[in-house]
Amino acid sequence: MGAIADRFGTDAEITAHAEQAVIGGLLACNDAYDNLAGQLTPSHFADVANSLLYAGIARLIDEGRSADPITLGEHLEARGELERAGGLAYLVSIAQNLGSAGNLRRYAEIVLQRATVRGGMRVAQTLTDSLLGAGKLAPTDALLDAAAALEALTQRGASDEAMTYTPSQLAHRTIERIDRVFSEGARASGRVPSGLAPLDAKLGGGGFGAGDLIIIAGRPGIGKSVFKAAIADAIARPDHPNGGHIVKIELEMSPEEDGDRQLAAHSGIELGRIQSAELADEDWSRLTVGAGKVAELQQTADYQPGQTLGQIRAKCRKLKRQHGRLAAVFIDYLQLIVQSGENRTQEITKITAGLKGLAKELGCPVFALSQLSRGVEQRADKRPTMSDLRESGSIEQDANTILLLYRDEYYNADSPEKGVMEIHIAKQRQGRAGETVRVQFDGACSRIRELAPGWRPEERPATAKQARRNGWEADLV
Repeated sequence: MGAIADRFGTDAEITAHAEQAVIGGLLACNDAYDNLAGQLTPSHFADVANSLLYAGIARLIDEGRSADPITLGEHLEARGELERAGGLAYLVSIAQNLGSAGNLRRYAEIVLQRATVRGGMRVAQTLTDSLLGAGKLAPTDALLDAAAALEALTQRGASDEAMTYTPSQLAHRTIERIDRVFSEGARASGRVPSGLAPLDAKLGGGGFGAGDLIIIAGRPGIGKSVFKAAIADAIARPDHPNGGHIVKIELEMSPEEDGDRQLAAHSGIELGRIQSAELADEDWSRLTVGAGKVAELQQTADYQPGQTLGQIRAKCRKLKRQHGRLAAVFIDYLQLIVQSGENRTQEITKITAGLKGLAKELGCPVFALSQLSRGVEQRADKRPTMSDLRESGSIEQDANTILLLYRDEYYNADSPEKGVMEIHIAKQRQGRAGETVRVQFDGACSRIRELAPGWRPEERPATAKQARRNGWEADLV
């Protein structure tokens, strides 16, 4: 860049000549466009005329046509853009004076660098205006928007070659992945097991996928938070095959509630006794062991209520930078994310799309709990379906996996499946949907475990006569 600076002097001149050099080089060698298309766009050009010229070249080449000064001038004139693009004389002068394609990649890098500088200055000015009261955003939102804009600037212009594959390359990658999984096990698969073997057996690939949005839904009191905690704690354990640091966004639960539940789950002491501090002497050793297990978990829990999607995204990005990678993100729950929109359905649409984008950006599964509508309560069979999801359209569309939770004893006091939770896999893109898995639900200790081998529903006598014969004194309906 030093030679260019010596020749042209000021930054503005360097930018102008670098932009002209890119256009001239492309006119001289259309084939060079393939090396730039993945990183350079018309918006990177500071001069409107140069932006229009580059856009015209891109259209001609994308359509399989040759781009030279004559064809480009004709194309722009037909669109009514030739005059704004500097006219034919300007176009010809660029081709004559800066027509070398030899340093085209370096010229493109200069254009990208200058565009990044201008973008950063715009973000800074917008942020300054907002913080001084000229904008409509609250200071916190203004800072979050600025952080997101700066993050986008650092990613803009990156080459997309690594995301482009031929069918042969895809097949080769798949075979390599299969070989790694066969040799190395779950970690090589990239999937994140739930920690519940019966559920993992029904999930495609034996777990949840990186970049997946997983919805966990159920009626209030069914045990969504307990189920979520079981998966979160399993992934955060140091011995998880593909685990690591997780983030919990607790929009409803307080730190005290969450801490009590975690200690109950890992110590086996009833939650009620922990909350009331009614502990026997022998409980203290169990509590100490449980606290040690909790301390081993790799997690960050955030309990700030009323967060926006932007706030959640900013916190997750920061934690990913701190820890290198995130194994999973858990949000409890989806309907409590704050979003300004015309109506709630539109808000949920933006939220689910944003969460799906966040999962892909972070490269880890994002779990979001969701409420179900009251329509479930109006049916004889209380087992939920996807249509029971509140504002279900976008949730069904954006989710990779939807897990619907049900406990029969919640509705039937004499249920033969006491202490059992059903997990219905209503949707999964990488596996078979419609499967139902049963696990043990220990509400007293806020934990989920696998059912004992050979478990069967309790057999209830059908008549009072049978009850007397078996020595039962149960209330029969």
